[in-house]
Amino acid sequence: MGGLNTRLGQRIGAALKAAGFVVGRQKNPKLQGLETTNLCNRGKKKAGVQLELSQNVRKQMFASLTREGQKKTKPAFRRFVEEYNGFRPHSSLSGLTPNEVVQQHSHGPIFSILGR
Repeated sequence: MGGLNTRLGQRIGAALKAAGFVVGRQKNPKLQGLETTNLCNRGKKKAGVQLELSQNVRKQMFASLTREGQKKTKPAFRRFVEEYNGFRPHSSLSGLTPNEVVQQHSHGPIFSILGR
């Protein structure tokens, strides 16, 4: 977990921990996403959250790490998407989370922001 938006990062981290994921911070400060030039910090607010998924976590989410295997998700992937959609506001959604948009405008499920 990294990036300049530490408040949002803490919220996302707490939600992912509550869903059973291990959340930590990279020990090397150069890999924590703290530079203003880091992709996660180049959005409208100039402060974002960086999530790095270890190979072990990716193995828990997909049938395999091949291109074909990543098309077949496991329950851990669905849990991750549910938590992420619930706590991450999007500038393209007027600062709301996908779940908040669903509550305001729909009675059905919303798209997955991770493409699944």
